[in-house]
Amino acid sequence: MAKENSIEPTNLNINRISEGTTIVGSVNAKGYLRIDGRVEGTITATGKGVIGNTGYIKGDLTVSTLDMMGYVEGNLIISDIIMMKSSAAVDGNVFAGKLLVESGARLNGHCLIGKKEN
Repeated sequence: MAKENSIEPTNLNINRISEGTTIVGSVNAKGYLRIDGRVEGTITATGKGVIGNTGYIKGDLTVSTLDMMGYVEGNLIISDIIMMKSSAAVDGNVFAGKLLVESGARLNGHCLIGKKEN
């Protein structure tokens, strides 16, 4: 089995919104958050976020790091690094420390990459 280039959570709360699940409203999660379902609203998590191939977000997402394979219609606020896989699509703005984009990923919006200088 091939190893993915992603960091798995250790000693964190693990939260998952499964495929077939729809949430309308705000989501606040402590720790790791994986979204394979649909969320319409603002999402905030203290740890790493993963948007799976079937994940759909209509709203803003704030996490520390993000592995993205699904779709977001809204802004992404990532304190460290976002990794957009080839199936990822964003219609919104990206604010992140670092941005990695695979060929085939789609971004329709503005990017502000890098830490702000004090």
